[in-house]
Amino acid sequence: MGLPSQFCPACGGPFEGFDIYDDSTGVGDEDSCWASVLSDEDIEWVEKYRLIVRTRALEAFRRSNTPFSLPNNSSNIDGLFVSDHASHVWQEGYVFILNNHDYYTFSPDKSGNIMFPIHDACLEVIEHVLESQNEVLTPDMPHATLKTFYYSLCKQYARNAMKPPRVNSYLGGLEWDHDYYGALEFQGYYDWEAGHGDEWYCANPIPIPDLTPFILSLLTKTSSSSETSKNQQHPVSRADSTPAAPRLEGLPVEILHHISSILPIPSLFALRLSSKTLAAYLYPDNQFWFQSLVSGSLIPYLWDLNAKICYGKYLEAEWDWKALARLLCRKNEEMKIEGRMAGAPIGLRNRYRIWKIIEGALEI
Repeated sequence: MGLPSQFCPACGGPFEGFDIYDDSTGVGDEDSCWASVLSDEDIEWVEKYRLIVRTRALEAFRRSNTPFSLPNNSSNIDGLFVSDHASHVWQEGYVFILNNHDYYTFSPDKSGNIMFPIHDACLEVIEHVLESQNEVLTPDMPHATLKTFYYSLCKQYARNAMKPPRVNSYLGGLEWDHDYYGALEFQGYYDWEAGHGDEWYCANPIPIPDLTPFILSLLTKTSSSSETSKNQQHPVSRADSTPAAPRLEGLPVEILHHISSILPIPSLFALRLSSKTLAAYLYPDNQFWFQSLVSGSLIPYLWDLNAKICYGKYLEAEWDWKALARLLCRKNEEMKIEGRMAGAPIGLRNRYRIWKIIEGALEI
């Protein structure tokens, strides 16, 4: 009997491909993922992963008596090692292969360091989560990095070690209280055991075909001309008005609007609370919600919306971008399959799930 499979600590998914059932005959196997939903090409991303560990601890995880030399490090973070692509042999469990050498994963050294395998796609999502969280910090505040996330994984591993496993006692990966938002259920001893209806747990989070068309399909038309009247009630310039005070409130409206377009959302609303004048001139109109959405500052996990296509939709001037923002801001809305989100690309559902896992990990 071989060793159990290991699963990504960032998404809970496998590191190996799995059988996809060809349902083109019209007869479906409910215990397998269907090719009409998730093709073999769609899951190629799970086989692309790297090993991550503290640089000084790397040698301790290598299973070899030959002289050690540091493999190529793709990380630019001091003290953190991120390997080139690694490989894995089925039923080899914790052992991953890098440069023809075996390395142990999911097992701590004497100092509590642990080597983790993580998908390329998950690493990219991690970077976007970090970017969105650091965006609201001032330069003098400590910024989170991939090393921060690595330390969070080590802390969670230590927490797991303090109590008996809740689900699969034979697995050596990480357990989270949220069970990877359902993915833990499919972590079998040897294989990924998802069936029809669960394909989205292994859908590629990067890239997502039809992401922009789907998001735009959620737009609803404005119910009144209230947005237009609010926009038009503000003067375009103050050149012919009373001399402005030498403060932020005295700036031309065009500059204030530009400031609002580049500020992080929390900063903008904090600025509006600082004075009645700014509250009036920094009113978050339809243009604001459009720009915030397309720039990624409002919904950061939608960083790859097609700005050109979105702008074409915005020029139609009849769509309610604020209502769209409210819909997308609802907690866990993207993981649901009912209502208006029923037609969401399965890659978007999985990206949002991974995003939530990473956000939670960074809070440790």
